[in-house]
Amino acid sequence: MKPDFHNPHFGRLVAQYSRIDILETTLPEGPVTLRGTVDIPEIFLDEHRVLHSGILTTLADIIGGFTCGLAALPLWIVSTDLNISRFRSAIKGPLELNTQILRVGKSSAVAGVTLTDTGSENALIANAMVSSALLAPPDGMPERERPFRFAASDPESLPDLRVLEFFRVTVEAHDTVSIDINDDLRNPWGIVHGGTIATLVAATAEHFGLSLPSSTAGESSTETPFYAQDTVLRFLRPGRVGPLIGVARLVGERIDGACVEVTIRDSGSDDRVAAEAVVTLRRFRESDPLRSQA
Repeated sequence: MKPDFHNPHFGRLVAQYSRIDILETTLPEGPVTLRGTVDIPEIFLDEHRVLHSGILTTLADIIGGFTCGLAALPLWIVSTDLNISRFRSAIKGPLELNTQILRVGKSSAVAGVTLTDTGSENALIANAMVSSALLAPPDGMPERERPFRFAASDPESLPDLRVLEFFRVTVEAHDTVSIDINDDLRNPWGIVHGGTIATLVAATAEHFGLSLPSSTAGESSTETPFYAQDTVLRFLRPGRVGPLIGVARLVGERIDGACVEVTIRDSGSDDRVAAEAVVTLRRFRESDPLRSQA
């Protein structure tokens, strides 16, 4: 599919669905910095009232990508690596995301992202690092007003779907989860949005956690499921056709969780590997302060 950065309605729905409002806070002669704010609607919470790991990683990918892109102008970017660590902190919302460009070179850029909970005395939710490759759109980039601003659409105009529904996630087996791609899940490059792949990684790893034997962390996984605490994600090739298939494999155990490898393949594009990730799963408990208190 042909890239289209000049059409404001193409490749933007994932960012709009995330409900993020972004304002550039760059100081004169300083590195590019952005601040984002996100309310937490009910559709972002899972059955345990935990903010879905997929949407958390998607938010980091979106604002980290914008940070790298602004630092790279007149070029733009595509995500290559995303690392995120989630910490134990009550989630009331709104979330605040602050970024800073850490490095920008001739072919790549790196941004750091900090996510805090303004409704809980700015408690730290997660830290992330987003690495991007610099590319030139065939028709060039549109003019960007500075300071840059991205405003999410009116929530009433957006799909009122839970995270797994919006991203078209389907469970195929205990270790396999898929996403049936449509244009809503693409970015302006015409390829699968990084947040779509990140959500598939989280969904695959966490669903796989439900099937782990009771010997892992010493109790039944079906009664105390896992969530993604740390994710190291590498985007290897653009997802283009779909369905995307995520397959999980256990690579290690820990006292309170497990380490899982997730491979994402594009089944409609010669089954090529689109991404690989290593996810550290931590066991969820009813008393865990990660639960939303909203």
